[in-house]
Amino acid sequence: MSRRTLISGGTVVTVDQALDDLPRGDVLVEDGAIVEVAPRIDAADAERIDAADCLVLPGLVDTHRHTWQALFRNIASDWTLAHYFTGLHGTLSGLYRPEDTYAGNLIGALEALDGGITTLLDWSHNLNTPEHTDAAVDAVVESCSDTAAATGTGSRSARCRIPPTTSAAFVRAASPPTTRSSRCAWHRAATSSPRWR
Repeated sequence: MSRRTLISGGTVVTVDQALDDLPRGDVLVEDGAIVEVAPRIDAADAERIDAADCLVLPGLVDTHRHTWQALFRNIASDWTLAHYFTGLHGTLSGLYRPEDTYAGNLIGALEALDGGITTLLDWSHNLNTPEHTDAAVDAVVESCSDTAAATGTGSRSARCRIPPTTSAAFVRAASPPTTRSSRCAWHRAATSSPRWR
């Protein structure tokens, strides 16, 4: 049986020129997907969310987030770029364990969801080991966000000649590598580049 939710009575920003915005509208969600948007939807069998006096809009997209750094958000607010490279990449990132990567990615993805960001590109440039990669992917999968993970250089990986983010490989959290060996293969593929040699 499908799960149906009716978001009812809100001001709906449709981002659809054919439908336009609705000053008062309903959105029907079935099994996690929007199936109907209209001024009024009859769905007596659906769980109802009263959205009166609320905006109902699509999730936002963040195309540049260093999700693993969520644990450091407030310590570098007054840093210059030089401080950032020295303090974060030259010091703190080298101390990150896989479980720290997991915590940072989970908190960062949940922080994004809390702010209305449902899709993000995670510039995950602190993947020092395959275990760090596993932790990064596990966290965004657990968050249920729609995340594309771009890999890049980290503290130790920079010394190991892992390529910059411009030659990154991507993985969708909606369908991540499911086995340890496939994740390690993804990590190796993401961290080898003919341009780098």
